[in-house]
Amino acid sequence: MSDFAGIPMVVDADNYTERRTARVAIQEIPGGDTFYIDSGGRGPMFVDMTVLVQNVSVLGAFMAQLGASNTLRIDGRDSHTATLMEVGGPAQQPDGQTKATLKFVVTDI
Repeated sequence: MSDFAGIPMVVDADNYTERRTARVAIQEIPGGDTFYIDSGGRGPMFVDMTVLVQNVSVLGAFMAQLGASNTLRIDGRDSHTATLMEVGGPAQQPDGQTKATLKFVVTDI
């Protein structure tokens, strides 16, 4: 089972993304075809996912971890230190389980 800070979750593989962007700035020189490209390297890796948690209390445990750095373990992937940036989710499902969206920035790559 996957977890963050020991809080268990089931990751929806269809709604899991890892993304990273480059830090690039383009400076155009007025009056001509000249431009400069400033390549500042790559930015951090972000992980966005939809998860299933047992109940709203577990969702509350994730909300209590907002802004905290801890170990993010995803089944079938390497563990990383990550900071939880965002937690959201719809209403509780009839069986008591709750879906949530989690957004992390990975800090150990």
